[in-house]
Amino acid sequence: MYDLCIIGAGMIGSSAARHATLSSNNKVCLIGPSEPKERSKGNNCDIYGAYYDEARITRSCSTDVIWAKLALESIRRYRDIENKSGIKFYHEVGNIMAGAGSNSSFLKSVRSAAIQSNVETESFDAEMFRKHFSYLKVPDNVQAELETTNAGFINPRKLVEAEQTLASQQGCTIIDNVVHKIERIVCSDGTYAMKVVTDSGRCINARKVLLTTGAFTSFRQLVPYLKFDFQIIPRLVILAEVDFSTDAMKQMRSMPCFIYEGPPHKDWKMMDYVKGRQETSLYIMPPVKYPDGTV
Repeated sequence: MYDLCIIGAGMIGSSAARHATLSSNNKVCLIGPSEPKERSKGNNCDIYGAYYDEARITRSCSTDVIWAKLALESIRRYRDIENKSGIKFYHEVGNIMAGAGSNSSFLKSVRSAAIQSNVETESFDAEMFRKHFSYLKVPDNVQAELETTNAGFINPRKLVEAEQTLASQQGCTIIDNVVHKIERIVCSDGTYAMKVVTDSGRCINARKVLLTTGAFTSFRQLVPYLKFDFQIIPRLVILAEVDFSTDAMKQMRSMPCFIYEGPPHKDWKMMDYVKGRQETSLYIMPPVKYPDGTV
């Protein structure tokens, strides 16, 4: 009998497993499928993690002060997790939050939250922005805030590996499988527990269950008595390969992450579903090296 069974072994579930096993009194297991080696229709996999990539922006700047404070506390723990696990995942390259003009409601909210959460930033007007970041084509009246510390990007695959390494060292049992069903059972002493059944037919009993399954929470029979009101929001992702042999690309070696909200530049090619919008949002990663050697 486990004290806690965590279902969903991605960034949230793996972190939860590390935290839950900080106390040696807790018997914890973490269940979730590992990343498939091949992504094809024939691999019989319908559950995927959100961490299957080499980079995600991490930052303290936000339009929400609570979000900013929580993010800052999390980022300050990255180096400790790296040192204890021996796995590097955090790249402190900085992050830009940009908007159009000094009256940008987005930037006003970012600046207000930064002040309230003690996040240090450097302000850029349009002229300074073009001078420092000439490789980014943005509206002429751009304004921005730059975080140089406690901001950049993480390798989500490596973060999950680091969290699970520490959780395992602290006694967590990690099970590579997909959960099919959860049901409540009555124990011999009259108390209640949860029975977790995997796709392979394995049964795990736990006093408590924590779901960290994200968009897949409505799959299988995890909480069949609840109907989730999910909304699909389209996002366009472009993966571009760059060649650092050109002078233009060499400038991008020290590029921070970039987040923009505001009117689009006149030369931006917009997808059909966003054409005509007065405001747009985007985020751009700096050049990142992938396992196959491409950048």
